[in-house]
Order: sequence, then structure tokens, then C-alpha cells
Amino acid sequence: MNATEQKAYWIPLQYRQEIIELQQKLKGLMSLGTNDVYAVFMFNIYNAYIAKNKPEDIKCSRCRSRLIHKFSQFAEIYKTYGTEYPEE
Repeated sequence: MNATEQKAYWIPLQYRQEIIELQQKLKGLMSLGTNDVYAVFMFNIYNAYIAKNKPEDIKCSRCRSRLIHKFSQFAEIYKTYGTEYPEE
């Protein structure tokens, strides 16, 4: 399992299905506003579970674009391997 796949499973199970559903809502978007409900959700999750020591800044447009991409990757990982951590 690569680093991105591992990080996807650092996010608690309770959020994983919501991330899959979020992917459809974000398809084709390059960026979100700082007050967008999807941006706030992604930043809260990412900063709480993945980037604890170096949180992303929601005011940074490049960071918002990066998280759209990351969460799309996470959704694809959950679709491929399932939302439960896969057995090795």
C-alpha cells in the first residue's frame, strides 16, 4: 500500500462514505471558496487526521485545489479497496 493509500485510512471510517459522495459534488472543480461547506469539511478532516503537525490553510487557493485532488484520490481508494481497512 502506498503512502496516499495509507493516509486515506487514517481518516475515521465514519467519514469515508461521505468522502466518496463528496467526489461527485466536486467533479470538475479546480478550487472552492474559503467559506464553501465542502472546503470547510475537507480542511477539518485533513487537518485533524492527516496533517496534524502541519495543517493546510483554507485561505490558500493552491491548498484548496490540492485538497480537492487529495480527496478525489481518497474516494477512488475507498471505491477500489472499500471503506474498511483492507486486510494485507
